[in-house]
Amino acid sequence: MDRDELARRLMRSFLGEAEDRIDALNTDLLALEHADPAARDAIVQRLFRAAHSLKGAARAVGIQSVETVSHRMEEVLSGVRDGTRELDPALAGVLFATIDAIQAATGHLQEGAAEDPALVQPMIEQLDAVMAGAEAPSKPATQAAEAPATNGRTPEPPVATPPSSSNGRGGTRLQENGTANGAAKAKNGTPEPAQSAPVASSSSASGSETLRVGTEKLEHLLNESGELMLAHRRVDTGVRKLIGLLDDARGTVHIRREAQDVTTSHDGGLRGLLENLHELAEGLQRDERLLGRVAGRLNRAAQQVRMTSFTAACRGLARAARDVATATGRRAEVHVHGGDVELDRLVVERLRDPLLHLVRNAVSHGIEDPEAREAAGKPPAGEIVLSAALRGDTVVVTVSDDGRGIDHGMLRARAEALGIAVPDEEHALERLVFEPGFSTAAETTSVSGRGVGLDVVKSEVEALRGTIDLHAEPGQGCRFLLTVPLTLTAMHALLVRCGGRAFAIPSAAVGGLVRMHPDEVRDLPTGPAIHFHDRLVPLRRLSDVLGLPASAPTNGGARIPTAIVRGAGADVALAVDELDAECEILIKELGTRLQGLELVSGATTLESGRIALILNTSALVRRVEGHAVLPPVFEEDAEEATPSRQKRLLLADDSVTTRMMVMGILEQAGYHVSAVPDGMAAWESIQQGNFDLVVSDVEMPRMGGCSLTERIRASTTHRELPVILVTGLEKEEHRLRGLAAGANAYVVKSEFDGGSLLEAIRELV
Repeated sequence: MDRDELARRLMRSFLGEAEDRIDALNTDLLALEHADPAARDAIVQRLFRAAHSLKGAARAVGIQSVETVSHRMEEVLSGVRDGTRELDPALAGVLFATIDAIQAATGHLQEGAAEDPALVQPMIEQLDAVMAGAEAPSKPATQAAEAPATNGRTPEPPVATPPSSSNGRGGTRLQENGTANGAAKAKNGTPEPAQSAPVASSSSASGSETLRVGTEKLEHLLNESGELMLAHRRVDTGVRKLIGLLDDARGTVHIRREAQDVTTSHDGGLRGLLENLHELAEGLQRDERLLGRVAGRLNRAAQQVRMTSFTAACRGLARAARDVATATGRRAEVHVHGGDVELDRLVVERLRDPLLHLVRNAVSHGIEDPEAREAAGKPPAGEIVLSAALRGDTVVVTVSDDGRGIDHGMLRARAEALGIAVPDEEHALERLVFEPGFSTAAETTSVSGRGVGLDVVKSEVEALRGTIDLHAEPGQGCRFLLTVPLTLTAMHALLVRCGGRAFAIPSAAVGGLVRMHPDEVRDLPTGPAIHFHDRLVPLRRLSDVLGLPASAPTNGGARIPTAIVRGAGADVALAVDELDAECEILIKELGTRLQGLELVSGATTLESGRIALILNTSALVRRVEGHAVLPPVFEEDAEEATPSRQKRLLLADDSVTTRMMVMGILEQAGYHVSAVPDGMAAWESIQQGNFDLVVSDVEMPRMGGCSLTERIRASTTHRELPVILVTGLEKEEHRLRGLAAGANAYVVKSEFDGGSLLEAIRELV
């Protein structure tokens, strides 16, 4: 091995160790702030050893800046250990800032850049001043400078970002027990300080070893293992078919011999050949079973390599909560339950940002000030609990706090101010916080408001093929439930067929299967529905939702196979052509050409070799409930799904309920309807599509119906497009204003029964 290769290996080892040491320093320093006197000495000793080890590792690879700042931190901790220096909040802040500076310096090296001493120099100077007897500053150098406010936003408090589990060079740490080094362990619901982790590729005290493997190599191993499993299933199917055919052939020869009552040399030779083939097939079946066992063990081992503990997803969250609490004058403690639950490493990595956002929101908006908490009979420090529990193929992650909860009155007021229809049911009202731009915060900051960014959290969870829900109790706290798959490489799914194609629906999202008789369908103003568990569930044909050609007409007395699908906090019933089977499938990511399909989240290869698309159930439910304008899943089928003789209508209304009602009436009348939530979206659709008529509400956010009509009439291309305004504004002056804007008709909602609108449409198209 040449010197350059040795240097590269040493640097990789140092960066891996630095990641572990930084995690251990953060965890133990947090624990030290709240530790019992009896435990303080042991924690301080661990901190001292971690700083000392980091100093030595940096010296070994010649990173002098990290070596120097680690040495200064070691000396300060030595004073704390010896009792000559008190660890007050100010000094703790300096030490936390030092850890952040070291993390920034090593992160710089992970990206392949040269050492940058400026990243740690301010902390070296502050630690020198502390050792010289100066008081620790209330704001350490790395946290003192805040970005200026922009766009009217208040700069956010400094918050630590959870460290990544990768080494920055496309590597993943593997350990025999499947848990991450340096992770905090839960004990009686309280995080236990993490022990300093061993260097990667070295033996730990327990005898297990760690190894860093390139992510590309790991992904290749998993893909090959999955292909082997698929090949085994095909071999199994083929061998079973072969044995069945041979059994049929032997039976045929036996019948011929019995019927002829003779034994010819020809029949005897054929019988002998079949016996030999059958013996060969049975041998193949034994080999196939052995192949299945080996392939299964290999696949499970490969999957286990990919797994890591839930604790890894929570790394850095306690530190983030502390930083936000310090900046906002609050107190908060973070506890992790179920930290040993293992799930896919990619799921863990993609959960970090949603969990970080939920924890920061819990502190900045959920947890009250210490005085307010004591007045309410609560302990001065708020409690945030993150827990994980297995449920079949999924993991349910809960983020709960004991803060003020959600003010339903404020939610209603905010919804009304935004022009959003206010649900009567409290749970549906609470789910408004997931709407884009919805916030109850009095003033907007990057961490304030339980609604700020929750639409992004929901999108990130759904991108994992998961769901998010919440339950809140005023004055008692809030609980977010994230249900995510255990792994992103395999799942149990229900295989269905519709429109001549195969689709997979995640089993975790299937609430039930029924064979529905047409007589059981109820026609509601919002569309057809069926009873399921004593409640009405909207019913749609899956082929219609996907934009596929309509299925062949069903016999009036036949029962239609239907799946109850859950997503986005609601259920829908989807009628299909066939319910094939429930089985485990291997998930393939979509290629670049299909990544924009909102209704599809992946694909799988069936035993037959055909491709089945995996449906995004949250997007399906939203399409059924909100009638969002989405392109057909298969563009080549768009014309078949919408015959040329069918008139195309565009409906614009900001009320989900009204959209559903009007859309159901228009579709039952034979029109093809696209629906949007406001005039701006309608104008964008008009420019992209080819519509015969527009039906629009008058009062809508962004652009109202009158403004939309004026823009249509001012357009050279679309000025002749008929427009009907449907509104609750009953005064004559309102009707005249709409007609003056260029509307062809004006229908008042209080007089609305569907007939007047349909009559107006028929006159215009």
